[in-house]
Amino acid sequence: MKGKEYSVTKSRDLFNRAENLLPGGVNGNIKFRNPFPIFLSRASGSHIWDVDSNEYIDYNLSYGALILGHSHPVIVRALKDAIDNYGTLLFGNPNVSEIEFAELLLNIYYKDGRIRFTNSGMEATLLAVRLGVAYTGKRKVGKFDGHYHGANPLLLSNYRPTKGRDVKGKIVKEADSIEIQRDLLDSIVVLPFNDIEGTKEVLEREDVGTIILEPFEDGYIPANTDFMNFLRQYTKERGIVLIFDEVKTGFRVRIGGAVEYYSLRPDLICLGKIIGGGTPIGAVLGKTEIMELLDPRRENERRVFHSGTFNGNPLSMSLGIATVNELISGNNFLKIQRLSDELRKEISGVLSDLGISHRMYGEGGIVNYTLSDDVIKTYRDISKKNMENRKKIDSMLTGMGVYLIPGSRFSMSIAHSESDISETVASIKVAVKRLLDRNEL
Repeated sequence: MKGKEYSVTKSRDLFNRAENLLPGGVNGNIKFRNPFPIFLSRASGSHIWDVDSNEYIDYNLSYGALILGHSHPVIVRALKDAIDNYGTLLFGNPNVSEIEFAELLLNIYYKDGRIRFTNSGMEATLLAVRLGVAYTGKRKVGKFDGHYHGANPLLLSNYRPTKGRDVKGKIVKEADSIEIQRDLLDSIVVLPFNDIEGTKEVLEREDVGTIILEPFEDGYIPANTDFMNFLRQYTKERGIVLIFDEVKTGFRVRIGGAVEYYSLRPDLICLGKIIGGGTPIGAVLGKTEIMELLDPRRENERRVFHSGTFNGNPLSMSLGIATVNELISGNNFLKIQRLSDELRKEISGVLSDLGISHRMYGEGGIVNYTLSDDVIKTYRDISKKNMENRKKIDSMLTGMGVYLIPGSRFSMSIAHSESDISETVASIKVAVKRLLDRNEL
């Protein structure tokens, strides 16, 4: 735990330059922090350093992507080997690593299925929805209120809506981006998460052919088991394509993601950044008869077109293979689970000792908490005051050398250590005490 809060003058100066070049000074809306983001210069293991030479324990891990931590020896070696062995970073043609990685992922998630690689989780959700629409012939897609599937124009609705419910108690549908026009919004059917009767009521009046969800909303609020069982049975009986967006939960809540956690198999699964070892990647995998719509040998009227110059590139495939093999070898995932359990326990202990109502969340390598003992079934259950207070704590932690997105989850990695946990918990204790002393919690 650092004795005083960090100075970040160089980050501020760089942001002043950046905002004259980049909209908002960033290359992605979620990368902005008020009043400005920290600019990073290097990383190793579970730690990162900014341009002012401040050191942080990293719980963001590039939004959960780096489950082995930064510059893991296996990844560094795989990077060098890929360049040495292939002599290039890009072929534009198939390579053997595509086959090897496909075999590895299908063996874990969908043994009798097929897979298509993309370059991001967002691309994966976009492709999966297109496949669902093509397979069923139905234009309407169900997505859940509060769920995020990347900047996917087919699903940019109700991620963090400002409106509640109408006079009949129905969720008000609203676009997340101004270019989403009425015709596109009309194809999105918003469903209430963790609500069997509410979901059934909407589906009975809408001709939905595809449903996509985050099995853990925002990566940490779990769908209850009864809800998941209902959803799988309902969709199967009615021929609705069910998609699990496992960009946040794949290889995190379990090796086999939410598929393993719930012992349920959807029709399609989307994976993202976590499988790439730090390189751009995504994947859609699932039922063969749906995935075969991508076969380029099919007639045009019976084919879903999908392509990309960087799909299956040898660098992403090689680092992906190295990442997954390292994660599933020995007790590596068990270590992540153990450290995550310890962090949950220690944070809870500190908050209890200080008289702060709270509830812990997360499975596997994900840790989170809310500042209320109420059970959270959907993000709408989190009060504005609760989130504001949580962000105050996390923002103060940043200045003390513990980095995560304010109000968001802690992502754990193989690289995190017992000392990281101890320092993090000590910093949380100091931050909460300071805020209590100021009457700001």
